[in-house]
Amino acid sequence: MTKAKIYYHDIGDYLSREEKFARITKNRSIANMQWKTIEPNAHGDWINQRNDTFASFIPIEPEKKFDTKTKSFFITFSTGVQSNRDAWDIILQKKR
Repeated sequence: MTKAKIYYHDIGDYLSREEKFARITKNRSIANMQWKTIEPNAHGDWINQRNDTFASFIPIEPEKKFDTKTKSFFITFSTGVQSNRDAWDIILQKKR
């Protein structure tokens, strides 16, 4: 079985529906558009292909809490300020 070829034409970002249709109809036919062949990378990305150097960055949080030997920006993490009263506050607000 042969692989399918995927052709792509970028008409631009942040355009309205009407602006996109205007750019397509300006060419009068899809045969007049400038197409390029695209192939997915190893991750299955087609258009906005990710950069593999991201995996080599230092992580923000460690894999284990309080691990001082880890290479990360922080050695611990938490849920932040938390009251654990959310359910009670909702009930009290409904009674008002």
